[in-house]
Amino acid sequence: MAARPSQPNSKAPELDPQQAAEKRAKGKRSHGFIKLKIFYDAAPSELVVQVYEARDLRANNPTKASPYVKMYLLPDKNKKTKKKSTPRKGTVNPYWEQEFRWKLPDPAENMQRTLELTLWSKGTVGSDFMGRTSMKLSEVLPPQQPKEGWFEMYDGDRGKHEYKVMEAIGESHQRYIALFDYNPRCKQEMLLRQDDVVNMLQDDADWCLVQNAITQSEGYVPSSFIAMACNLESEVWFFGKITRGKAEKLLMNPMRKHGCFLIRESESAPGSYSLSMRDGDSVRHFRVQSLEDDAYRLQGSPSPPFHSLPELVAFHRKKKAGLTTTLKDACPKEHIPVAPDLSYGEKDKWEIDRSEIELTGVLGQGQYGEVYKGLWRNEVEVAVKTMKEDTATSEDFLLEVKSMKDLKHTNLVQLYAVCTRGAPLFIITELMPSGACLDFLHSKAGQELRLPKLVDMSADVSKGMSHLEINGYIHRDLAARNILVGLEGICKVADFGFARLVKDDPNGVFKAENLTKFPVRWTAPEAMALNKYSIKSDIWSFGILISEIVSYGRKPYHGLSNREVVQKLDEGFRMPKPAGCPDGLYKIMLECWKTEPVERPTFESLVFRLEDFFTSGEANYTDPKDFVDESEEPSKPAAEETTNVRMEQPEDAASDDDTTVDGGDGAAE
Repeated sequence: MAARPSQPNSKAPELDPQQAAEKRAKGKRSHGFIKLKIFYDAAPSELVVQVYEARDLRANNPTKASPYVKMYLLPDKNKKTKKKSTPRKGTVNPYWEQEFRWKLPDPAENMQRTLELTLWSKGTVGSDFMGRTSMKLSEVLPPQQPKEGWFEMYDGDRGKHEYKVMEAIGESHQRYIALFDYNPRCKQEMLLRQDDVVNMLQDDADWCLVQNAITQSEGYVPSSFIAMACNLESEVWFFGKITRGKAEKLLMNPMRKHGCFLIRESESAPGSYSLSMRDGDSVRHFRVQSLEDDAYRLQGSPSPPFHSLPELVAFHRKKKAGLTTTLKDACPKEHIPVAPDLSYGEKDKWEIDRSEIELTGVLGQGQYGEVYKGLWRNEVEVAVKTMKEDTATSEDFLLEVKSMKDLKHTNLVQLYAVCTRGAPLFIITELMPSGACLDFLHSKAGQELRLPKLVDMSADVSKGMSHLEINGYIHRDLAARNILVGLEGICKVADFGFARLVKDDPNGVFKAENLTKFPVRWTAPEAMALNKYSIKSDIWSFGILISEIVSYGRKPYHGLSNREVVQKLDEGFRMPKPAGCPDGLYKIMLECWKTEPVERPTFESLVFRLEDFFTSGEANYTDPKDFVDESEEPSKPAAEETTNVRMEQPEDAASDDDTTVDGGDGAAE
């Protein structure tokens, strides 16, 4: 199971003293909350309890807590029905996803028995009580429906006789959904887990103050990690404005299985939608037809109309109705966003104390000095770029900081902070685990990449540069050495030491004064001859960068000296097509190397061309009528049914010899 985030005992600042007092009083009474699903599985005649997670548990020392769940079916004199979850170490917000089963061949004989669930913190000597809830089995055995949701935990006496399934508080127009997990980094922040429901208290471009709609905890979270609940953006399967080609690349990932799907905004019909689905070794696309009264249906499907896309998806999860299979898992999002700052507490503090940064290893050489791997406050991994005092002035360094500070995009390296007091000067940025693109291409992992991924990496760079283009900036040093590679191979533009704002110049040109050194093999002819730089000279460099990527880091103009490169370019020479490079991609490179800057493409146009590079035009959409199975009665609404997915069952769950493991939330061993 993937690591999940933990939460320190933190609260957002309270503005009203009376509210603060009420909250403190409630906190003293509360024993936290636990997410459960309790039901009877008729086929094996078993009572099932699925334990997902818990929040805001009470503990004397939260960092030393090791919560686990203990359950009995009472009465049980000899404790034969005892079952226990695995303890989770170092958290009051444990994550389990474990399942427990009891054989009950005759439900009628067990109606008056009680399911008792208690939470304990495993210590070096014994265990500390954390909370209790219980219910009569008559509440969940047939003919009753399953009980599912967040259960409040009580003290020992009250918990013996009572349970409560919590309801979300707050107004619907203030409700948001967590898109990703987020681990808080300071006391003002709040834990997020994917699908958490929160209420918006204070909206902002970078950080939002929110309230958990179940636990009522409050704190700040990155704005990019949540989406309004009533919007499509909150649905895991909605990908918005991505191209058909991008959808195919995401769904053809070897990790995606048959029936994996997403819904995107249609390219050919603005304002409408398309469903893309993995079908064996290929991807099928289906148009979503817009009907009267704001209804939807897959074009050609015999299904009934639906009032919303979520209803359409829910129906096709149960019935094919013209699809080749029912919809299975939603395609995972390609990249998780990064927090805009080191923490909410640092959002207005570009200058941080260098004592908070621990340098843990060397990553490489930057334009001004070494680049290190570091740790901020022993918690957040960062990259630390230093400046050699003999190679640049402090003004140069701070100019780079200003450029990075003004530019924020998924494909630009995120600036966090600086250290300008003392030497050497530090720039603190997000950590990109795979390092510089040039080094990565030379590595074993890079050498194993195939052409589609190499083109994706080029597309990532074009998206970052398109953001610079739109905002009137030029980079002036675009090369594989200045591109960083992160998780899942995402590429981000870095090294803004030469970046300049040119939007105030009528021609969008920067004239470099006293420039004696420049990267000849990446520099456009007009920049070499006249020291004139524009976004079109960045386009030239981008063409060279593509050649680096598709040749796995081969030096441009291999075999030629810098002087020979300049001479041959003046004669109209252009670099030959790299081995294995498709003609279409080489054509893009040649367009980037047009002699006249105005004839070169824009980064915006290159984004679409590279993302759709392997898509053969607007291929026909699949017609659902070709795959209708009349036996499933596709024109009728899908019957409501309960889907029970088996979870992990701890080995020897009733043993008293517990093994304490990581809290499932990123807590350290």
